[in-house]
Amino acid sequence: MNRYNVDGEELYNFNVDLSFPRRNDGTEGHQKAIDFIEKKLEDIDVDYQEEEFFWKDLRKRRKLTRSLPMLILSLRLFIGAIMIFIHDPDIVYGFWWYVWFLEPAWVMIISATLLLVLFIIIYSDCVKPTAMELHRINNKYLKRRERKKFKEKFNQGTNIVVRMGIDGTTDEAKAKNIPIIIIIAHYDSISVKFRPAVQNMLYARIGTVPISSLLCFILLPVTMKIGAGNWLLIIGTILLIISSGFSVFALIMGFFNKLTNQSPGAFDNASGCSTLYGLIKALKLNQGEGELKADIRLIFADCEEEGLMGTIEYLHTHEKELMNLDNKSRVKMVALDGTGGKPTLGLFSSYGMPRVVRCGRVLKKEFKKLAKEQFGIDLKSLWSPYASSDHAVFGEYGFKAIQLFSMGMVSNTKYDTIENVNTETLALTTKVIVEFVLSNTNAKDKQF
Repeated sequence: MNRYNVDGEELYNFNVDLSFPRRNDGTEGHQKAIDFIEKKLEDIDVDYQEEEFFWKDLRKRRKLTRSLPMLILSLRLFIGAIMIFIHDPDIVYGFWWYVWFLEPAWVMIISATLLLVLFIIIYSDCVKPTAMELHRINNKYLKRRERKKFKEKFNQGTNIVVRMGIDGTTDEAKAKNIPIIIIIAHYDSISVKFRPAVQNMLYARIGTVPISSLLCFILLPVTMKIGAGNWLLIIGTILLIISSGFSVFALIMGFFNKLTNQSPGAFDNASGCSTLYGLIKALKLNQGEGELKADIRLIFADCEEEGLMGTIEYLHTHEKELMNLDNKSRVKMVALDGTGGKPTLGLFSSYGMPRVVRCGRVLKKEFKKLAKEQFGIDLKSLWSPYASSDHAVFGEYGFKAIQLFSMGMVSNTKYDTIENVNTETLALTTKVIVEFVLSNTNAKDKQF
């Protein structure tokens, strides 16, 4: 491993200097981060390009549509639990009659259909950080015509793009099957109050809310109407109280959960930027005439914490050159996110629930093989229930994409300080990503 001569201390110092709060868009720290990264690139004589874009904060727009179904569910389940606890058949039947309109039959069918739709909405709300929402945002809210029409209502972000190697979109490059390698690390940071409670509540809701709401909306009233539902009363009571409690608590936390900018963002994601900087410096030694036979795009992305906006914008900006089937098959994308924690590396090769996007199946095998052969380490391949980083944007559109990270995640909190970053891990992740890129460039003599 020493043959790579990656300076872990230099990467750590880069990490230290970039680990300051308020790097989110529109703040002084945001511009300070841009200036710092560009100064470091200028110091090693690397050309870069700023790609500015506009984005809109969609959280306020979607707040009501997200909260209202959950509020209805919470009240519905809470009242239902009380009625079952009372255990008065007349009250229970009367309650179901007024809510479900069990008579006449045609009204029951309409009501059941509406409640089923509500159930689907609620289930989608429980798994809202998944690929489905990401795909909807990409296509519906970020079309160019909307950005141009309402430009004054959008915030502004900046991607810092470094290009190395050759242009992989020319006819000659297509004929030679030249790979297009895209490596992205986001430099913005954000902190979320009550993050542990909110995160745990998310997983709890995923498990309990759909099951209990299905029981409450469909199974229990039907079985009680035909006189066979007594055995469900105890189970129903327990599940309804638990799930309604989760829902109410999630709503309360949602109202008090404020996005702030107190996080130094040392692990998430100054460490990823440090790794990307180390990669750029290593490739600088290999970019002589014809040595990097690949289209290499290295991007310090903005606004990842706001919904992967920087990467979404990059893909939309370059969609004509990347989205055709020929180029698409040659693209390999890696997100460097949280690469400086414990010296155990992992890969997020799939994400999403209930729809699982397995965008990293091919790259997973490639990374595992090179890590084992070159460094004697085993990379852990994991699934994430939500779109955990920028690779998900490419994954949504059928590209080969994966996230490289390290264990010991501390993110989106004011406790994400430089104490969570390990020099050895920074060096190791840099060596792994350097080996990955150069193994795809046909470089004969690798220098480090």
